[in-house]
Parts: sequence; C-alpha cells; structure tokens
Amino acid sequence: MTRPDTINNTRILLMCSDAELAARRCAELALAGWQVIQAADEVEALSAVRSRRVDLALLALPIQETIGMDLPGVLRKVALAERLPVIILTGSSQQKCRCEYLDSGADDIVSEQISGRELSARIRAQLRLKELNENLAASRAALQQSLRRERELLAKLRRDNAHLRVLATTDPLTHAQNVRAFQDIL
Repeated sequence: MTRPDTINNTRILLMCSDAELAARRCAELALAGWQVIQAADEVEALSAVRSRRVDLALLALPIQETIGMDLPGVLRKVALAERLPVIILTGSSQQKCRCEYLDSGADDIVSEQISGRELSARIRAQLRLKELNENLAASRAALQQSLRRERELLAKLRRDNAHLRVLATTDPLTHAQNVRAFQDIL
C-alpha cells in the first residue's frame, strides 16, 4: 500500500504534447506531493525512464503516436522498475479509442478533463498495484531461493543416505556385503 510518507519519493513521468494541459497537470501532481518529470516528446520520455527511477507514466498524446510506436511497451522495456504503470490521458470518449489504448498496454485510460483529485486517486491505485506486484515478485524470489536450498539439502541427504547404506551393508575390511545386506536381498 502506498504510504503518505512515500508520496514525496514517487516520480511521475508526465508526457504531454499540449503545453497548457501539461502545465496544469504538472501543477496538480506537484500539489498532491509527487515529483513530476516532464517530457515533451518520446525521446525525452525514454531518456527520463532509462536514467531515473520513474514510478508511473502519465501520457497525453494523440492515439496514433501512442499506439503506432507501442509507447507503453517501449517505456516498460527501458524502465528500471520491474513494473511501470501507464495511464493515458485522452480527449476521446469513443469506446474504440479507449479499447485500442488498453490493447496497446495502457493500465488505465482517463479523460483529459478529469479532476485533479480523481487523477490522484487513480495514480494512488496504480501505485498500490505496482507495490503489490513488487511484493509478489520479492516473495516469489524468496520462495525460489528457499526451494533451491531445500533441493540442495534433499540431494545431500540422498547422498548421505546412500553412503550410510553402503557402510551399513558392507564389511569395511573386505568390502564384501555383510549379513545385513544378505537379509535385505532375501
């Protein structure tokens, strides 16, 4: 769960081709307590994601640019984080357009006219999902390490048991099978 004390450490990439919308959203996000990294185009966005730890990407681009270059997928590939949530701000209310955004890899689609309060709530929801995903990945890694350790111990126990069986069924001087081995054979 995203705690209030971690909001100030959260970096949000805001990529918007409309300067007025970018300024308004940047001010709203900064007022909500997030660090905002602005990008004017795809190159700046990729550079910001690659060089800084970006926790969430907020994109406001025409649908052709976003889907044509698979921007959400490309940002995720270069991101330092294991999971990078992507929220698309769109002026279109058409279902087809929203579906195309979701199919192109967006985690959430919101209207450009969304209130700052609702946008903040949606960002917090995506950050909670990201944190849960990271916790799940850490748990999975710990379980895999534990399983690997258990398998190593089991293999060692099998080797030790085989060695003990040889010691228990073989005469140490002649290396011939002893009475215990003979009884097991019968």
